[in-house]
Amino acid sequence: MGVRPALILASLVMLVVSVTGCSPGPGGMGAGDAQAIVDQIAQQIPTAHKTVVVTAENDPNGLLGTRDAYTSKTEFIDTRLDQGVDVVRGVPAGGTVEVFADETKAAARRDYLRGAAQAAAAGAAAAEYDYISGPILLRISHSLSPTQAAEYQAALNKITGAGG
Repeated sequence: MGVRPALILASLVMLVVSVTGCSPGPGGMGAGDAQAIVDQIAQQIPTAHKTVVVTAENDPNGLLGTRDAYTSKTEFIDTRLDQGVDVVRGVPAGGTVEVFADETKAAARRDYLRGAAQAAAAGAAAAEYDYISGPILLRISHSLSPTQAAEYQAALNKITGAGG
């Protein structure tokens, strides 16, 4: 292979990596892939099962890909919960992973959700557990016990290398 074809090939590879955002993040995955994070959580918590990979077409919030919103989102169920219950404040009977461009945007989303829950009613403030690790916001149904929710926090920390 000559110098010119090699340069063209190298340029194409760099373009694909920059466009797709595939730089490895914590745990060796692209930081923007909520689906991969849920898959890794499910490997650690056998009762977690991926249900919906959110796209711009099926996003109930209409936020995917908009300014300052999540760049990927995947919902999952936890089979320890009654799956006949309605979704509580956007969290299915299990949880959801939302990935943002950075930790600041993830924290802003968490703060918004907490504020909305408190404005709705005092009891609604406990509608979910929220955990942040870098650009990842893990939202867990409050129908799970604090101990069960902590399992998810530990799984996220293990995936991202956070918390020790």
